[in-house]
Amino acid sequence: MKLLGFGDRLLDAAQLMQDPGLQTQKKDARFLSQLLNLGSGYAALNPISQAGEASQFFLDTLLQSGNVQKGSTELEESLKNQKIPTSFLNYQWKLLTTTRWVSALKENLRSPEFINEILNAGKLHLELQATADTGEIVSSGIYSDVLKASNKQELINAANTFQSQFLEPTSLNSSGSDEGILISGVPSSWSLIIRDPLIEPNFERYIDLPIVAAAPAKTRSLGIERSVKSIERFIKLVEDEENHYPNTNRNTKMMITRLRKIFYNSPGWNRQLIPRTGNVSIRYTTKDQNTDGNRIYYIPSVDGLTPAIKVDERDTLTIDSQGKSPELFLNQEVKLLDGSFVDMGHVLAAMDAANHPASVSAGGLFKVDKNIDNCTWIGDLGSIIGKLVLETARRRGSQVALNEVQEYINAYAEPQDMLGDVDGIIISYGVREKIVKGTGGLNLKVSEILDQYYIKNEGGLKSRRFNTFAALIGLGTWQAGTGKFSKESDWLNSYATQVANSAAQYVAVSISDAVGYGVSLPRDIPLVNFTSQQTEAAEIVLRRFLNTLKIHAARE
Repeated sequence: MKLLGFGDRLLDAAQLMQDPGLQTQKKDARFLSQLLNLGSGYAALNPISQAGEASQFFLDTLLQSGNVQKGSTELEESLKNQKIPTSFLNYQWKLLTTTRWVSALKENLRSPEFINEILNAGKLHLELQATADTGEIVSSGIYSDVLKASNKQELINAANTFQSQFLEPTSLNSSGSDEGILISGVPSSWSLIIRDPLIEPNFERYIDLPIVAAAPAKTRSLGIERSVKSIERFIKLVEDEENHYPNTNRNTKMMITRLRKIFYNSPGWNRQLIPRTGNVSIRYTTKDQNTDGNRIYYIPSVDGLTPAIKVDERDTLTIDSQGKSPELFLNQEVKLLDGSFVDMGHVLAAMDAANHPASVSAGGLFKVDKNIDNCTWIGDLGSIIGKLVLETARRRGSQVALNEVQEYINAYAEPQDMLGDVDGIIISYGVREKIVKGTGGLNLKVSEILDQYYIKNEGGLKSRRFNTFAALIGLGTWQAGTGKFSKESDWLNSYATQVANSAAQYVAVSISDAVGYGVSLPRDIPLVNFTSQQTEAAEIVLRRFLNTLKIHAARE
């Protein structure tokens, strides 16, 4: 139980630091990642504090008592006089990693006091090193060996050397497992394999990010037959679904959740993206499904210190009591009256998020202000960047080719999805009054709402969907004379970061296990080193989306 929330308390303690020299670190993903890595190493030792003794050691305080304010003060003290706090935390983590491999210290390392002494001695060694006149390592022993070590084998060599000092020689080798608990979502060593920049700046002029398509998308990786439906047929299927809930089908809020869950029903959707919807039941079962081996793969360790990472991007499958998928699920992409195609799963996701507004973040980091955006257009654009990050890491830093970037756009932000994002947001806000109040005192059914928008075009919302959408997401009004939206400069500055943050979230939920650790990684702390390069990539994709939106807005 002690481990529950330990990572969150570490992050909270960092945010409470008051030292002026540490304010930058509070927002630095690399610093926070190293802090969590150090916490991982400490928790893996399973330390036992003496009853009744007050700890002065921030890791022990936060693990045992959970006193975040006290832990924050102790953390500040440990970082005092450190010119590069991130490197200092990495050095302390390497010390813990090395000493764990020294069997003669096995029992000692159950004591928080002993661990603190090890780390304080390492701190003293760094201070001595900082005062040296030359660039050489001063003194010798395990602290110098660890400081010089740049890979796992060199740390193992340091442990072997230290072991011999205790007259219990034990051979360690690079194939030995490093069991323990990994708190950090993604190892900090990923900074070594994220190319600079992630996308070449001139990619923008070549990539295409359409919003409207006159043809259906290719069948995705569920391995089931998917026929395209007309919007009329889709609405009829929604009516059939509503008929299964005769007493509550005008509880529009609940029915929207039920319908959304036919397409998206994972714990992440019900707890994080659209909170407070987990208790709404549906008459189907959701199970993991993967028929495309390329969507489960491994990212190798870069430095030999961190484990390989398993990435799992599998889809989910909705089935009934006979094990068959309902027609409504088999293809959420439908053909509209004008011949274009829209993904209705995205429409329903937007409508559900609008009914349960919240921000979305990961361990307090990588925040997207509105979940309706994260469930739709920001999430789709962010998934492109997230996929590029995973692929760059998978290839150990080799940059993804231009044609592959376009393939990821086609797969993760296809026009049918993007049009569903547009329509979902317009319906969520444009018919809000009718959802709440309805006609004749009754809420409209979901099928009636879809009929009003797609078939009858009541209020002309669909006729000016792109200008309406632009205004709803903060772009302002279209200025034909300038060829710009009135607020697009501020909009770009605001949303590039949020697209990058959504990409970080995508990376986190795609990670399944740390190979060799045998435990699932917490998916709510995606500590990728998201540097300015990832934000620049997000800006490129966001500008391309904006340019497409301008073309459609100018035509209306």
